[in-house]
Amino acid sequence: MALILRLMARRMAHRALDASDYCIIVACVFSHALQLVSIFSVTQGGVGYLFREIIPKYGRGPIIKFLQLLVVQQILWAVSLSLCKIAILLLYTKLFSTRRMILAARIMAGFTVIWTAVAVLVAFFICRPLSDNWLLDLKNRNCGNQPAADGTLGVVNLMTDIIVLIMPVSYLWRLKLETYRKVALIATFSLGVFTCIVSALRLYYLAHLKYTDVTFGIPNALIFSALEPGVGITLACIPFLRPLLGRSQYSPKGTAQYYTTAGGSDPTSRRISGRDGFALVADAENSSSYQLQQYGQGDSMPSMPSKAHTSMGSSIQGRY
Repeated sequence: MALILRLMARRMAHRALDASDYCIIVACVFSHALQLVSIFSVTQGGVGYLFREIIPKYGRGPIIKFLQLLVVQQILWAVSLSLCKIAILLLYTKLFSTRRMILAARIMAGFTVIWTAVAVLVAFFICRPLSDNWLLDLKNRNCGNQPAADGTLGVVNLMTDIIVLIMPVSYLWRLKLETYRKVALIATFSLGVFTCIVSALRLYYLAHLKYTDVTFGIPNALIFSALEPGVGITLACIPFLRPLLGRSQYSPKGTAQYYTTAGGSDPTSRRISGRDGFALVADAENSSSYQLQQYGQGDSMPSMPSKAHTSMGSSIQGRY
C-alpha cells in the first residue's frame, strides 16, 4: 500500500520514476515473495511443531520441505533488504548532493551489494552438497557453522541499518530552518529506527534458536525476517507522500510553486519552484550552509540565507 501511494504521489507531482523508485518496486516484489514463502513454510513445512509431532503423523516430508524453503527465504530476505537500502541511498545522493554524502552513499551501496552476495553464497554453499541443507541425519551433514553465519549476517545487517539511518542527520541539522521544522524533518528521516528494532528482534530470536528442532523454535525469527523488508519499504516511501495532501500545486514539469527569501538585512521574496517540494543540498566546498526545501511546502518558506557561490558550481535545484 505504501508503494502504491508513493507511485500515486509521483504521478500527481508529474515526476517520472527514477532509480530509487525502481529499486523499491523490485524490493517490494522480493518482500512479497518472502512473505508467501514464509506462509507456505507454516502451512506445508510444519513450522511451530516439534519434529516428534510431525514425523509420526506426516513423515519427514514437511520438515525436508521447510528446510528447502529456508534456503529460499534467506536469499529473498537479503535481496529485498539490500534493494530497500540502495533505494534510500539513491535518495540521499539526490537530496544531499555534497561530495561527502555521494561518496558515503556509494560506499554503503557497494558494501550492501557485497553483503547481499555473501548472504546468497552462504545460502548455497554453507552445506556441500546443497542437499545437505535438508538432510535430517545431522551426523552425516557436511555443513558449516549455520548459527554463526546467521548471526554474523544479522549483525552486519543491523549495523548497516544504523549507518544508513544516521547518515543524513548532520546535513538536516544544518538546514536554515526553524528548530521545530528541522526536528520534524529529522523525525521523518529517522523513521528507519523501526527497521532497526525489527532487525534487532530478528537477531535476538535467531541467537536463541535451537537448530536441532528448528521447526518448533523458528516462528518468531521467521515472523521478523518476513516483517523486516516490509517495514523498511513502508518507511522508505513515507517521505514521498506529501503531494497526496494536496497543499502544493504542481506544473506539468513536476515543479511545486512556493516562495523563499534571499539573504541580507532587508530580504525580499522571490518565487521559485522545486520538484515535489525537495530541493538539493548543494556542495559549496568551503561553505557550511546546507539547504533543503521542505517536502511539499506550501506558498511560504522561511528565510534561508545562502552562502553557496555560483563560481564554485553550487546551486539549489528542485529534485523531488
